[in-house]
Amino acid sequence: MGRQFSDAGIPSAPTINPLAGATLTVSKGQQATVSWSAPAKADSYQLQLYPDGTSCSGPGAYCNALTGLYYSFLPLYPSYYYRVRALNSSCGSESRQL
Repeated sequence: MGRQFSDAGIPSAPTINPLAGATLTVSKGQQATVSWSAPAKADSYQLQLYPDGTSCSGPGAYCNALTGLYYSFLPLYPSYYYRVRALNSSCGSESRQL
């Protein structure tokens, strides 16, 4: 008999604070935080946070999966671009991003 898999489905996009797909202006040397909501079916989140005008592969970037609902950092640059993608690891690789 074959194995059956249960896929929870695609999570909705999280609500981002400050707004998603925006540039976050920060004060150098002062802690900064981005946060997001926990949509149904999401069990982790992929944060892409990098200095404005660069990418995830540039210096000062943080692009990793997290299980928490916020990320705090000490900025090295005056502004950052960021977005968060809700992930569901049950069986498939389904996600929705904002």
